Amino acid sequence: MQLPDLLKAVAYIKAMNGGGSRAQLVLGSDDEYYVIKLIGNPQGTRILANEYMTGKVAKLLNVPCPETTIMVVDETMIQHMNGTCGTQFGPGLQHAMAYLGGETIRVFPSNLDLMTKASNVDKWPNAIIFDTLVQNEDLGDRHILVAVDDNDTKFWHIDHGHTLGVTQGWASLRPEKVAVRNLYPSLVKGEEPFKDAFERLNAISKDAIEAALQPCPLDEWGVASSEPEGLVSYLMSARSKVQESIIASKGNWPNWK
Repeated sequence: MQLPDLLKAVAYIKAMNGGGSRAQLVLGSDDEYYVIKLIGNPQGTRILANEYMTGKVAKLLNVPCPETTIMVVDETMIQHMNGTCGTQFGPGLQHAMAYLGGETIRVFPSNLDLMTKASNVDKWPNAIIFDTLVQNEDLGDRHILVAVDDNDTKFWHIDHGHTLGVTQGWASLRPEKVAVRNLYPSLVKGEEPFKDAFERLNAISKDAIEAALQPCPLDEWGVASSEPEGLVSYLMSARSKVQESIIASKGNWPNWK
């Protein structure tokens, strides 16, 4: 992978509010804004790999998730961030997520009322399957954002560092550890609310996972070279377990008829 071909941070904007990873907002070389998580953040560099791969899995499952990519942040900008924020970030390849804000867009942590107004609320079953598959250990209202403008309201799933075994590593993942996540259970409605989401889940292929892994800078992000094989194996074998677990939990969804 050649650095000149990668997205670069060209201007530092500000520190994002809250969050243990001390995320930062930057302008990219494509003139778009990104929220980045960096090498040396307080929660550990390893979460960059989890953020990146869960973002790619979310896309495969058609979960509303801002685009995730890799961004180069050079030494000069890192020194400026560290001096401004009192952090100890390191330069190099960082995880970047497209920024949801803008001049006409207001972004809020989710609540049930806002979620019922989202035009893409039909994708909520996809999000439940996603969180279950990646074993999300830190799911709450603040990790589902609702973006509102004059024309539309949509929910977006963010903040995926505490997934895929967190710091234990991808080799630690086991299908038997799958547990259904059921935030906002009343939003799951109808006779077959998970039908389309299950089809997406079952369509995930080994080739698609391996293609998503290919650009991931494993060494820089603290991932052992043996771990990708474990991740692929887990994601493929856990698909049936996720589906079985959700069907078995039908009684927890009051509007699943």
